[in-house]
Amino acid sequence: MRVLVTGGLGVNGAWVSRELVDQGHDVIVADNRLDLSLLGERYAAQLRLEEVDICSQEDVERLFAEPGIDCVVHMAAAVGHEDKDPAPARTFRINAEASVTLMEKAAAAGVKRFVFASSRAVYGGLDGDHAHPTYRPVKETTQTRPESTYDLCKVVSEEFGKAFAAATPMEFAALRFATIFGPGKLMRHGRFGALSRLIEAPYRGEPVEIAHGGDQSDDLIYAEEAARGVVAAVVAPTLAHDVYNIATGRSYTLGDMADAVRRFFPDARISIGDGLNYLGTSTNYSGVLDASRARRDLGFEADADLVSVVGRYYQRLRELDSLKKGGQAPPYLSA
Repeated sequence: MRVLVTGGLGVNGAWVSRELVDQGHDVIVADNRLDLSLLGERYAAQLRLEEVDICSQEDVERLFAEPGIDCVVHMAAAVGHEDKDPAPARTFRINAEASVTLMEKAAAAGVKRFVFASSRAVYGGLDGDHAHPTYRPVKETTQTRPESTYDLCKVVSEEFGKAFAAATPMEFAALRFATIFGPGKLMRHGRFGALSRLIEAPYRGEPVEIAHGGDQSDDLIYAEEAARGVVAAVVAPTLAHDVYNIATGRSYTLGDMADAVRRFFPDARISIGDGLNYLGTSTNYSGVLDASRARRDLGFEADADLVSVVGRYYQRLRELDSLKKGGQAPPYLSA
């Protein structure tokens, strides 16, 4: 299968690109900067790279000039969840308008399936029995309640994807991810790097202090596992639904993560304050997502063992550090 991945060199997109290559697909990666630090040279040699501005109609049309793309995985986006969006028009152009243009060009080119990286943020701040201390899992049928420009753009893109699926032969699936953690998050999504700080500081022999949030439970998924969920949506023979939560369906606290870290670094100096909302954002998106639909329809079940995934996280850090020692330092390890 020929798959186009936008944002395929990003913190989450690079894992999707790697997973698709590992499964033997013909992969085209479109990104706005050809930084291979998270993808790796070995994988880069097995796919096609295109430097693209997804807001440029000319660039997008160029992607579809060559026929034969079977599926588009749209991972590219401007990172959101700002308390006050300093550039709402820019956010809309990148996260909504560009998404709709990509859908339009994909449908016109005969693409069979469009997989859109949405977000748990479409549910808005969780309250009632979805929030602390009950954490009833949030189903895909829960009413969307966007509270920021980022959230709203994801909802708009989802609705346009459904509209294209209704009007054309192109299938559409929106994937709403639990809180993703993985290497690269600190540099590229710094504000949302609390989990990465908790994991990476002990690896570097450094103390870590998270001021508040120790009482918060959240659904946490390792980036490589999230990528497996994306690829499951790409290769599923049919899509019974147009929205899927990609999550573990489990609740974890920062203390649970700290316990997993100490399995590898028993003397880790970790301090976590009490309270909720460890990201410190004005909207608290934390909670548990119902993962049963993806399990049933896509055959996807995330590795929910924190010790297992933290171990894999450390293995990936060792790989990235070896590149650093070999003179190919990833930018976020060079500081």
